[in-house]
Amino acid sequence: MFNTVEAVKERLTAAEIIGRRVQLRQAGRNLKGLCCFHSEKTPSFFVFPETNRYKCFGCNEGGDIFTFVMKNENLEFREALRQLAEEAGVPLSDSPQRSAQAAARKAHISANNAAAAFFREQLAESPTAQFVRDYAAERGLDATALERFQLGFAPDSWDSLRTNLNKLGYNDEDLSAAGLLRSRDDRFYDVFRNRLMFPIADRRGDIVGFGGRALGDDPAKYMNSPQTAAFDKGGVLYGLNLARESIRESGVAVVVEGYMDAIAAHQHGFDNVVAAMGTAITPSQVRLLSGLAKRVVIALDADAAGAAATRRSLEMASGLSDEVPADAPGLESLTQHEDNLAAQIFVATLPPDTDPDDVIRADAAAWEAITSQATPLADYLFAAITDGIDPADFPARAAAMKQAVQIIQGLAEPAVRSHYISRLAASLHIPEEAIQREVRHGRRRTRNTPPPTAAPGPELRRDDYLLALGMANLTYFRTIAANVVRPEDYSCIENRLLAESFTRIEVNGEDGVDWLREQLDGSLHERFGQLERFRRSMPESEGEDLFADMQRAALRLRRDGLRAENRQLQLIQGEGQSIRADEALAERQRQILNEIREIEKGLR
Repeated sequence: MFNTVEAVKERLTAAEIIGRRVQLRQAGRNLKGLCCFHSEKTPSFFVFPETNRYKCFGCNEGGDIFTFVMKNENLEFREALRQLAEEAGVPLSDSPQRSAQAAARKAHISANNAAAAFFREQLAESPTAQFVRDYAAERGLDATALERFQLGFAPDSWDSLRTNLNKLGYNDEDLSAAGLLRSRDDRFYDVFRNRLMFPIADRRGDIVGFGGRALGDDPAKYMNSPQTAAFDKGGVLYGLNLARESIRESGVAVVVEGYMDAIAAHQHGFDNVVAAMGTAITPSQVRLLSGLAKRVVIALDADAAGAAATRRSLEMASGLSDEVPADAPGLESLTQHEDNLAAQIFVATLPPDTDPDDVIRADAAAWEAITSQATPLADYLFAAITDGIDPADFPARAAAMKQAVQIIQGLAEPAVRSHYISRLAASLHIPEEAIQREVRHGRRRTRNTPPPTAAPGPELRRDDYLLALGMANLTYFRTIAANVVRPEDYSCIENRLLAESFTRIEVNGEDGVDWLREQLDGSLHERFGQLERFRRSMPESEGEDLFADMQRAALRLRRDGLRAENRQLQLIQGEGQSIRADEALAERQRQILNEIREIEKGLR
């Protein structure tokens, strides 16, 4: 895979790929144009043919052709690689396992498409589905919504879908693997029976699974497809294929719980709404919105279960984004740092005993107000932790402080941490100094650390070394590298994606490289294996020594990245464009030089 990436980059130029999306004009040996990632009137987006890379000095986006295509088209690495490899005429050397998974996924999607067509036909034409059509009308589902979301009906039969798809050439074993049939006593039968059917599409529009709403007395009100090669409930958002463009245009994504919530929103013109299809949104679902939304609003049901689900969702997602309270003047600019999601997460509080479907159908303006006035994530979590605590109950205050300190430790910017430390101290009547000590201890900031016990060998690049160290302790990596190194500092797209994965993977106490590899996307396994071999050749370090090694490696990598960016600015100046004459570029160069000086101090 690594060699494939390099082969693609050798055959395709950044000027060619980016020039299709950005109108570029010659600026000496370089090219420049208006950035496609943020709004600007004066061009600050540059392509450097000599290095085959790009950089926007306005929004700080930068990288190679892979990062550009992934960001611009909101693609996963695997998808961008396949697209660019095909264009470059470079064959992909997928492993037999990955090839088998891809074939299974394709077969499941084909079966799902056939099943969806059958369900739609039943709802539209079957006389026995009249009560379903009546139910849909009662729920406010008009013909446009039924067509747009491809709703259908699974008859109250044990084998109607099976019989129909068998006639089309699908066998029972394949349909069972796709989650459409089950077997008992060597007999296959339909999974979905007497249900209003909601086809679930991925962001490309491929039907990967189904949700079914019971129409009889089945105690399981909603049923989803089981996990298959095509369907992972925690890795897909219902309606994203329909909401994608609206989210991109508005920069806002609203996540609700159920199918009906999302459909009601779209019926009333809120096309930026998607559904998590359950009581908690997962980090994988939030990451699907990366590159589309700058603001993610979570709006689950207002009942107790919904509130608990919101809390669970935010606890899972809190490692992905650092939020600044809306009432903290001067702090907004501090949110744009090395945040893997690059979006702020907010929580919308619904009126008691309501869900989004209720609110939207009753008063669309109220829904708009609720979502636009949502509470920043950290504020919501702090309120949930500290509200209602008796000042005289010291054990409760101590427990709340412990929870809140974990949130503060995840905030990268000192000014943001300081804000929440002060707020926590006031809420719990605990001295700020005590909270600061806990935060410092948790982040393990050790300026006077011993010198590193290992240095990168000649076969390693700086970021290879850092990632190899990160394999030994993801918590250290998340604390240090994720808050020091920027994505564009990594030397190749695989290392950049591995760093993002190391930051996102939930540390659950499991040990071992094999466990870590299992958490990664299969497209990164080959590169991971190369780094693991590097790691085995390095001197071992642990505890404070490992922390110090990782800290110094991260600082050096960041310094290298800043120096590379400064060289890009010098290239621009070398082509006759005055840096001093461009206020934004001049300011960026001052920032780079100041940051390099600070890093040099930290490395002494």
